[in-house]
Amino acid sequence: MKAGGPSGAKTALAYNHVKRRILEGTYSPGYRLVLEQISREASVSTVPVREALRRLEAEGYVVYNHNAGARVAELDAASYDAIQQVIAVLEGAATASAAPFVTGEALAQAKVLNEEMRRCRELFDAEGFMELNGKFHDLLCGPCQNERLLELLNGERSRMSILRQPTLGIILRLAEQFIDDHDRLIALIAVDPYSTDIQMLAQAHKQRILEAVRSATATAQTKGGKEELVGQV
Repeated sequence: MKAGGPSGAKTALAYNHVKRRILEGTYSPGYRLVLEQISREASVSTVPVREALRRLEAEGYVVYNHNAGARVAELDAASYDAIQQVIAVLEGAATASAAPFVTGEALAQAKVLNEEMRRCRELFDAEGFMELNGKFHDLLCGPCQNERLLELLNGERSRMSILRQPTLGIILRLAEQFIDDHDRLIALIAVDPYSTDIQMLAQAHKQRILEAVRSATATAQTKGGKEELVGQV
């Protein structure tokens, strides 16, 4: 049967159901995905659920373990490092590509978001800070004309978002640098949207959190700590 028929529609329904719960954290990393349970939740049979899980496996959200069935993928430190590096490169390229198409109105909105981030920093609201940070970068990357580049970037961001919240102390320690980087990006785009410095700054900006997580992870390992230090950034 064609993918657009009833079978394909039910698979899409199951796929969206499971993926949404993974991204929301209802199905956390390592969570065992039981066909019968998901079929009841999504109101479909186990067949489209199985097909949906295979699709999610191909996208990196689900893994199959011998004798354990399907589970939500867990991102270890090495995988986190690799994906974060890819995101830094893609986001730098997307920001530079989008810059000539960013309007004055969008830049004004970006300034407002950055000011709100300053207030979150003063209130030690790391979660609010990161939410605004995401909106800021969506605003600057959104006008990118390369749809494939945006697709790749959003796919990697989505993979990263299967993790729970980042180490909030790291975010707050970097908050002032994040805000300063944003001010510089806004100024660069306003003055010369074709500047090569835009891509370099956007990529370096994303690398800051990676370097901070590496440092914190090394410190925790030296002290024998077991705290999970990687997260959605």
